[in-house]
Amino acid sequence: MFSLPFAMKARKTLSTCLRVKMPNKRTALITAFSLCLCGLVLPHKQGRAEVVKIDITRKDDFGTHDRIIGRVQFAVDPKLSANRIIADLDLAPRNRQGKVEFTSDLLLFVPKDARRARGTVFLEVVNRGRDQSLAIMSGAEQRDLSPESWVLGDGFLLEQGFTIAFLGWQFDVHPSQGLTFGAPIAPVRGVVRESYIAAPGRRSTGFFLKYCALDQSRRAAALTFRTRMDDMPQPLPRESWRFASDGCSVEVDRGLDIGLYEAVYEAEGSPVAGLGLAAIRDFASYLRYGPSGATLRENPAAQERVIGYGYSQSARFLREFVRDGFNGDERGRKVFDALMISSAGAGAGSFNHRFAMPGEAGNSVLSVLRPVDLPPFTDDGLLARAQAARVTPKIFYTFSSTEYWARAGSLTYTTEEGKKDVPLAATSRLYFLAGTPHASGVLPLGNATRTQPFRHFINFAEQRWAARALLLDLDAWVRNGTEPPPSRYPLIARQELVPFTGVRFPVAPSFPFATYMPQVWRMDFGPEYDKTRVITNEPPHLGAPYPVLVPQVNADGNDVGGILLPEIAVPLGTYTGWNVAVPQLNNLGYLGGLIGGFEPFALTREARLKRGDARLSIEERYTGRQDYLDRTKQAAEVLVRDRFMLAQDIRTVVQRAGEIWDAVVSLR
Repeated sequence: MFSLPFAMKARKTLSTCLRVKMPNKRTALITAFSLCLCGLVLPHKQGRAEVVKIDITRKDDFGTHDRIIGRVQFAVDPKLSANRIIADLDLAPRNRQGKVEFTSDLLLFVPKDARRARGTVFLEVVNRGRDQSLAIMSGAEQRDLSPESWVLGDGFLLEQGFTIAFLGWQFDVHPSQGLTFGAPIAPVRGVVRESYIAAPGRRSTGFFLKYCALDQSRRAAALTFRTRMDDMPQPLPRESWRFASDGCSVEVDRGLDIGLYEAVYEAEGSPVAGLGLAAIRDFASYLRYGPSGATLRENPAAQERVIGYGYSQSARFLREFVRDGFNGDERGRKVFDALMISSAGAGAGSFNHRFAMPGEAGNSVLSVLRPVDLPPFTDDGLLARAQAARVTPKIFYTFSSTEYWARAGSLTYTTEEGKKDVPLAATSRLYFLAGTPHASGVLPLGNATRTQPFRHFINFAEQRWAARALLLDLDAWVRNGTEPPPSRYPLIARQELVPFTGVRFPVAPSFPFATYMPQVWRMDFGPEYDKTRVITNEPPHLGAPYPVLVPQVNADGNDVGGILLPEIAVPLGTYTGWNVAVPQLNNLGYLGGLIGGFEPFALTREARLKRGDARLSIEERYTGRQDYLDRTKQAAEVLVRDRFMLAQDIRTVVQRAGEIWDAVVSLR
């Protein structure tokens, strides 16, 4: 392990500054339009600035809503207690009022008719600059990520009368990737680690760096190699590798072997990444509390409540958001009434520390040993600051099966030794969407994405129907106190949550059970990390791994203990939250990242017996296609009764069931 306590010095790294400061077409549009379309929304007073100005660059008719595209300008006071958690904020450049300034891209849909407005803002924390809710809840497929080109799928959120907001928060998102965020640079110097996995069949001689190496200290840098994540990194001879002339990539003379490479070096100029958390806080607060009649506050009745939504990376963002105390604004007011934290598992992210890498996700997807899976994991620690400040939001956590296999989901409600269940807070609910994957595949069946082949078919089960119903359940809980459906997730006490070695997976020779799963270690990033968010141990010192548990399965190999959506309640095969990438990286504990698996049942009893498959065949389960569709409809009606599906979606669910039947049966 290497720890490089470099001295700090004021200068900026060119590559980082370019990523954050580079002008783009969107910035030019804002400049051109700001004189006629911008609104000054809050004066500088009481030592607080927050949202300073909203520049509207475009306003369009979008049917029941107006679509607004613009840029939000913020300024925060580093001296206020609400902002002291932001890493390096006290070192950032300040304006004449002593505030730190930053900006975010905005995409907003506002109901035209106040009488049809729901009164709730649905604010999605975008994932690497783009939506997730529109794909998951509405089937939208974005082909162009410029804000004027986003499509809203079947328009579910519009039909329900939500005000819909998307705001940039991630400093390293390029305009071609979606909504951007402009963060100031703290003039600091420090240690950085860049990891690279060299996989079989992918021969290369080097890799790029997210932060460029400082010229005068390159000789002191180290490049290490290991074949297992918990091995001791072995340094390569310094003469066998080098930085490129600009310091922004590493080159190895003899090429890269299969395994994990880590460059540990010194860089300068760190974006104040934690201001992304402040941007979400302050914009949500403005929508809720801003002056009546000000820009975007022309109809306050449409914005009485604010629900925050995040999926995957942006759900981990929301876990960190509430953990670090951002649900209270600079005036101590509650920001989000409720949060829908979907598919985060136990993770937070590389969102608020020096030399942050917010796009990296943790070991399960080979973003190796980042400050992602760090305690506290359970509600008692996660919500402590919000509870103390009396700003606790109501929370719906949702898990796919993959969250247990690749995102350490069990840690969110078990003791650290994995022996007992820990209760959720009274303000929280957890819904496990059994058998669904984190990243869903499509029909017809396939075993490869655009960039990666897998051993098994990709799991195509959808979360859409439950996600739509649960959003309305959450809104009703906030709006009028309607008690939501009880949590539904696997428990140790019911023997539904077990070590993966205790899973009773059925015998299916074409679909052997996993022999390992990704691990999550206790990690030490240095003695000052918790207080300053400055990493001094790179890579971190590893302690014992946490015991991560997974759902038990039934005789079909399908998960128990959760909500059974139609594909799982009336199955045509085994749906898992895990798959196996090809080529396999078992030494690094990598399975299939966030991709799940699917293995169809045999068509006939004869075929099943011939191949030694313990799972009943399709002909042993259903009399035919219509019987399968009828049972799917019955399963959907049960979900509607339990408030996990909307009655209006039953017809579409049955139609999709027909497509699934045709896709699976046609394989034979």
